[in-house]
Amino acid sequence: MTQLSTGETGALLGLPPRPGKPRRRGLTSVIDFGPDSFGWGGSEAGIRNLLACAADHIDYAKLYALNPLLMPAETVRASVRCYRDAGVIPYGGG
Repeated sequence: MTQLSTGETGALLGLPPRPGKPRRRGLTSVIDFGPDSFGWGGSEAGIRNLLACAADHIDYAKLYALNPLLMPAETVRASVRCYRDAGVIPYGGG
C-alpha cells in the first residue's frame, strides 16, 4: 500500500493546499474526551495512533472538561506529552 502525503490526499479530494504548521488560518481543534468510549481509546497508545495518521491536520487538542482533574496526574502528563511531541497544542476546557 502506498501512503499519500497530506498534499496528495487533498489534491485527490479536490481540496485547496493547506499550509504547514504553525498555521494562522484554517486551524483544527479536536476534543479528547479521555478514558471513555468517546476518546482515543483512553490511553497513550490511542492518542499516539490518532496522531500517527492525523497530527499534520490537528493544531489543538482540548482535554475535555473536568476529566484531567479526575484522571491520575501521570496519565494527564502522558497525554499532554503525546500531543506536544506531535506538534499539537493541548489545552483544557469545558
